[in-house]
Amino acid sequence: MNKSIYSLVYRPLRKKPEISLRILSEATTRDFLVIRGNKATRILKTILTVLDAYAIKYNVTMSTNEEIYELPADVGHASLMFMMMVYSAKEPDRYVSLFEKLSAGKIPLSIHLKVFVDIAVELSEVASHVKKRRTILSGRVVRSISPIMRDLAQEELKAFSTTVS
Repeated sequence: MNKSIYSLVYRPLRKKPEISLRILSEATTRDFLVIRGNKATRILKTILTVLDAYAIKYNVTMSTNEEIYELPADVGHASLMFMMMVYSAKEPDRYVSLFEKLSAGKIPLSIHLKVFVDIAVELSEVASHVKKRRTILSGRVVRSISPIMRDLAQEELKAFSTTVS
C-alpha cells in the first residue's frame, strides 16, 4: 500500500484522545486536521467500521502511544471531508451514511464538497496569525465550514434520491 498518501493517526493516551488526518508528501508530513476528545474515538470507530464493512484495505502500525492507519488516497480524501463535516457536529454518529456514500463515491456532485477543502486551506492561511501552525486547517475555519458541508451533502442526497425514484 505504498500509494497511500493519507494516514489516520489516533493517540488514545493523551489527556483527551486525539485523531488527526496526516497528509504524506515528499516535501513534508503535516496534519490536515486534529479532533480531540470523545468525538475523536467515535470518528475513528465510524471510519474503521465503514472501511471494514466495504472490505477496504488499510495498514495499521501500532506503538505505545499511537495507532497509525494508512489509507488509500480516495478513502483518505473522503475521510478528510467526513472529518470536516462532523467537526462541529454534536453527534457525529448521525452522519455515518454520508461517510459511506463519500467512500463509495456515491454522493452526486461531490466535487462541490472538495471545493470546501480548498476554501478551508486558503482561509486557514489567511486567517492564521501564527506563521507555523500545527495543522494545515485552522479549527476556527473548519468549525464555520462544517455545517455548510453537511447541509450541502444532505441536500444533494435528497435531490438525487427523489430524481432516481
